[in-house]
This record gives sequence, C-alpha cells and structure tokens, in this order.
Amino acid sequence: MVASPKRVFPFDSGAFSKRKLPDYIGLMPRREFEVNGADAPERIIGSFFGSTQDYFFLKAKPINVFEQEFSLSPFNAEAKAIMRLAGEKSIPEFDDRRFAFEVQSAEPVEFLVSKPLAVVLPEQYLDIEIVRNTIQDDWGAEPWGYPMFALSVSAYYAIIYKEVHSFYERRELL
Repeated sequence: MVASPKRVFPFDSGAFSKRKLPDYIGLMPRREFEVNGADAPERIIGSFFGSTQDYFFLKAKPINVFEQEFSLSPFNAEAKAIMRLAGEKSIPEFDDRRFAFEVQSAEPVEFLVSKPLAVVLPEQYLDIEIVRNTIQDDWGAEPWGYPMFALSVSAYYAIIYKEVHSFYERRELL
C-alpha cells in the first residue's frame, strides 16, 4: 500500500458501530482503538500475536505475557480489551473476522498486486473452461480447488482456510 493511512483499527469499525463485537469492546469509544502509522497492522500483529503465522491461526499471546511485555496498567483498558478479543475462543457468534484490520485512507490506494495471486473455489468450477481460463490466463492467478461434500456452508470454512494456508506456505508468505 502506497497511500498513508488516515485511520487504522484492529477490527471492523462497522461491526463496532453495529455492536457486533463483544460488549467489553463496545464499552469504550471507537476512537480509543485507533492506531497510527502505515506499519500499524504489523505492529498490532507483533504485539498481540507475535508472528504472521500466529495471526493467521488466531493464536494470541498469553495475556500474562502480553501484560508483562507492555507493562500494562488499569489505564490501558483498550489494549487489554483488544488482547482479550484476540484470544477469544468462547463466544461462538464471533468468528475469525473479529480481528480483521481496517485501514482507511483519504487518498487512493495503490495495491502492490494488481491481480489476485490465487482463487480458491469448489473443484467443479475448474472443470468449466471459461472459469479456468479466466483465472489462469486473464488474471494470471493460480486456481485452487477444493472438493464439495453434502455439508453446510459453514463446514467449508476450514477447507478454504487449509487451501489458503497451503498457498501462503508455498509462496513463503507465512
């Protein structure tokens, strides 16, 4: 990203406004969670997770390690709330998107990759010539198929994540 961020949040601000995040986050003003700097996502990942791989798997640092590392006091309620959100596993209505970064910019953003690197989709779509050719020839992306079973849609999340993880590992992005 070339443009400087105007605002960065360690969660979706729309979800915050619609009260889709746990109450312990919504008790504080949204602006208190704003993080500055173009490197904010990397700093947040390092602070709350330690590594990109741990962030991908939402494996947060133990809270006692986090609190000792940053010498937190009761006045650091926002940081403690985000740490709790990062490690939250007991609330089923909050999924892994709870810790997506929101980066807002007042300027146009130029992405370093102008085309997708990969497309993960059900294998049956790769049998369709126009789909396969669009992904490979037009977009220059790698098609990644996964098998379809008689499962509910939510059961496919793990399969898709496994494929994305395999792609990231092969590209040495994790």
